[in-house]
Amino acid sequence: MEIILIAAVDLNMGIGYKGDQLAYISEDLKRFKEMTMGHAVVMGRKTFEAMGSKGLPGRTNIVLTKKNLIHLKSRQIKPLIIHAGSPAEAIVAASNLGHEKIFIIGGGEIYSRFISIADRMEITIIAEAFEHVDTYMPRYSGFDEVGWSEEHTDEKTGLTYRYATFKRKG
Repeated sequence: MEIILIAAVDLNMGIGYKGDQLAYISEDLKRFKEMTMGHAVVMGRKTFEAMGSKGLPGRTNIVLTKKNLIHLKSRQIKPLIIHAGSPAEAIVAASNLGHEKIFIIGGGEIYSRFISIADRMEITIIAEAFEHVDTYMPRYSGFDEVGWSEEHTDEKTGLTYRYATFKRKG
């Protein structure tokens, strides 16, 4: 199973503020959807609740939390939302459902728990240092840069960004 961290970060590795993303870039959201569709995604309880406790359609949503899923603020529990108490449980759940890729989608604490076992990172680097940031991508080592996209500018926000792919060394 390939474990992939996927995130959008600012120049200071910031990923969020008050439970929300720092920016919404249309093309980046489309890329995220294309990459994760049909695969398992792992998120923390706070990320799950920030998404309206619905989960992402077309993906197996695994919520990593110490709380039982029944206690989460969820309007409707569908079979595509699974509770896991640890990274190992999340990986086993995804594997048991036949997934070959598992995408780690946040938040900061969840990235920290998976970064040491991740095979790859797909990072959108926004060429901006946001003023209000309270959640950061953890520091990482042991990865090689394997690809960078050309620079893009989002028409709606005016933000400039690039995609970077990192793979675990060895």
